[in-house]
Amino acid sequence: MGQVIDSFKSSLVIVRDNPVILGVAFVSGLLGLGSLLSDSSKAFSFTSTILYTIPFFVGPFFGGGLLGMVVEATEKPTKLSTFIESGKRNYVSLLKAVALFFAILLCLIIGTGIIVGLPAGIVLILLPKGAPLFKLIFLLFIATIAIVVFLIAIMLIQFYDIGIVVHHYRAWEAFRKSFAFARPRLLSVFYYSLLKGSIGLLFAIPIIAILVYSALQIWAEAGLRGLAEAPIFMSMSMPSIALFLLLETILSAILTTFHGVFYLRSQSDKSPSQ
Repeated sequence: MGQVIDSFKSSLVIVRDNPVILGVAFVSGLLGLGSLLSDSSKAFSFTSTILYTIPFFVGPFFGGGLLGMVVEATEKPTKLSTFIESGKRNYVSLLKAVALFFAILLCLIIGTGIIVGLPAGIVLILLPKGAPLFKLIFLLFIATIAIVVFLIAIMLIQFYDIGIVVHHYRAWEAFRKSFAFARPRLLSVFYYSLLKGSIGLLFAIPIIAILVYSALQIWAEAGLRGLAEAPIFMSMSMPSIALFLLLETILSAILTTFHGVFYLRSQSDKSPSQ
């Protein structure tokens, strides 16, 4: 746990001393905001399609560039040219890896559903009809197992991107190497994932509050139909959008830096189980 905390503290220092990381994270968030501002009632229009696909194709460039800057910032002040160079060098591999990641997510969801859901369904059918409370408890237990299995799988393959940037792994190889990296460091990776998720949740609270407030404004003015048709972000005031982007920028910069610093420090640690 000490290594995880030290990595997080170092990440904060790196972000503070390298504001260019915040600048790149801001531009990345600005590009992603376009899909949120698109009109949901015209989801299949040409403009909306472009706005929705931009993050998928541009994201690997920004992700690779940011991680490249983080790697450099662990040794010396980073610069914008590093972002461009690392983004270009790792773009193709990261694009393939992102596509593979979504495919793996889909397989995990389907596989977990089959492995856990099928026996659960059989047990529920065999149970007597007069045991609703027991059935509910059993379903909650099965759902918990499914979620835990899913999260553990994600925890083990989450370092594919930094592996590509640091070691230039190929897309599929990056997932195998991420598993090999995380398995002997399972406790540290768990603490890292827990802290990372807690930070994300902390930042998500005000972000969700902004979205809920905007949704309530639409509902008050146009009712449920307006809420279904109008993009929430289009009804947000400029201060709300600015606050949203600020929180998103800080979160992205901190978590990306934390991701890279933890990986690099863990690799140099001679006691991976600590």
